[in-house]
Amino acid sequence: MADVLTQLQDCLEQNAPPLASSNVSPSQPQNNTTNEPRSSSTLFAASQQELAQDLIKKTQQIEALIDILPGLGRSQEVQEARIAALEEELKTVEVERKIAVGEREAAIEVLERVIGGIRR
Repeated sequence: MADVLTQLQDCLEQNAPPLASSNVSPSQPQNNTTNEPRSSSTLFAASQQELAQDLIKKTQQIEALIDILPGLGRSQEVQEARIAALEEELKTVEVERKIAVGEREAAIEVLERVIGGIRR
């Protein structure tokens, strides 16, 4: 989840500079990379179009990240029930782990006795 939140933060931060610099007006001269003369209104419209496309793309990325965050679309009761079920599962797995550790220790003791018997 931390990775998703980091990606979401990155997308939001990437949106900030275009929005902050979106104060393009038709009277502002823009750098034209081509040799074609363009009117300021055409340039303004092109800048608006590019900004709109960038915003739409970033918005879609943000929505996709939000959709995969855990807990969305679930009520608090459903989330609490899931947490309770996971806690019970954790208790069961912990008991199984303790049994396995005990069996491992018993097997180690048996092996030490067998190895000790071989060395004598």
